[in-house]
Amino acid sequence: MQGVIDVREPLDSSTFELRLPVAGFTVDEPPLRTGRGAGFESTVPESAREGTRRNMLGADLLDAQHFPQIAARSVSLVGGPHNFAARLELTLRGGRYAIEVPVQVERPSADLVHVTAHFPIDQSAIGLTPFSVMLGALEVENTLGIEVDLTARRVR
Repeated sequence: MQGVIDVREPLDSSTFELRLPVAGFTVDEPPLRTGRGAGFESTVPESAREGTRRNMLGADLLDAQHFPQIAARSVSLVGGPHNFAARLELTLRGGRYAIEVPVQVERPSADLVHVTAHFPIDQSAIGLTPFSVMLGALEVENTLGIEVDLTARRVR
């Protein structure tokens, strides 16, 4: 991930822009499945993980060959002092999509900012069609659960 977080006072005047290289995306990593609840207890075989990753990065979904990154840029930040609603512009597959997400911001020190966010997003709301085969007998859910845990340090 690359990007810039411009922390201002008050915090709701801060801005950020992040770029995520999709080629680095992984699928069903065993340590990340731990503690996720029903349906996540078992380990997914490597061949299934790689097949899912190939589909995710392929031309029918993220099309990593033509669109190697997803960008998220803040448009506005409302609330505070720790809980905010961030209006974002997502750019993926050549399209731009506006979404609003809840974020929590902590300032452990003047040189650090810690941002967390947990929110659902429908693939269809960001221009993606969930994977489906056999006339829908096997399909990926439309709603994705997104979790962000980001700590940034001031660059001088």
